[in-house]
Amino acid sequence: MATDNRLWGAERIRGELLKLGLRVCKRTIQKYMRQVRTTRPRGQRWSTFLHTHAQQIWACDFLPVTDLFFHSLFAFFNTLLQSRKVIHVGVTRSPTDAWTAQQLREATVYGVGPKYLIRDNDGKFGVTFDRVAKTSCIKILKTPYHAPRANAICERSIICSSSMRSSSTACSMRMWPTSTRHDRIKGSDSSSPSRKLDPCRPITQVARSSPSRSWAACIMTIAEVHEVFQ
Repeated sequence: MATDNRLWGAERIRGELLKLGLRVCKRTIQKYMRQVRTTRPRGQRWSTFLHTHAQQIWACDFLPVTDLFFHSLFAFFNTLLQSRKVIHVGVTRSPTDAWTAQQLREATVYGVGPKYLIRDNDGKFGVTFDRVAKTSCIKILKTPYHAPRANAICERSIICSSSMRSSSTACSMRMWPTSTRHDRIKGSDSSSPSRKLDPCRPITQVARSSPSRSWAACIMTIAEVHEVFQ
């Protein structure tokens, strides 16, 4: 009774037991109630916080890609949590703290930015990155170790890009990247009919405001290519 009815007190449970013909002391009931009812942590849960402030939260992460010459590329992207819209994408071969901080500056130009920014504990997010975030009045939220669900939106984008086929293989079906500049300009239009197959598309399903091709378009179509050729 104490487990299934958490709003019942010892007196209520004692009354229900009396209806069944069982006479138990109130203190005895309280003794066993402590064993089955664990104290819940105070404050709201992480999922509740994300749901409440989704419009004010960005999530960022790195997506590793391999180019035509088997060199590593790293795409840094920011995503709006509420709509899963990719806000900004930057590509480099050698991501550093200073470079990552510059990407944050470009994403929050003219004072437009989130209230919270979710990131992991990667060494690429250093002191400079935190200083730029603080200057832009952005509060950094670090995810716990071994907790990918804490940044599920970005992790899902990475999984969609690498599941069953690697990112480089999926992109090569359209075009092999040869450099960071190549990655920036290649991709496919978001207005493509096959765009509906993309499970990582924004929730609102609205085409991107910029009609130009970008590396972000390639990221968003990787899962689409997998579904088509599966």
